[in-house]
Amino acid sequence: EYFPDEAQNLFAPCNGKIQRHFEFVGADNKSKQIIEQVPCSPSTLREKIASFDGHDIDRDGNYFEVHTRMATADDHSLCSRDLI
Repeated sequence: EYFPDEAQNLFAPCNGKIQRHFEFVGADNKSKQIIEQVPCSPSTLREKIASFDGHDIDRDGNYFEVHTRMATADDHSLCSRDLI
């Protein structure tokens, strides 16, 4: 378990989820709507896992969450030691 009490740090913190809507037009001239969710919640990894564990897909529908975190050099070293 790495850094369970650290919040994401790549995006400015926000309340709720921010969605951005795009339209992609391919070479065949067909368009496709794209919805991008910005993972800016200041919750910790431990909190996100608890939310996932408590999610009922039948009751609550689909679930999507990511945890973006830029590692420091020390963080990288700690993880790398376990991979070797």
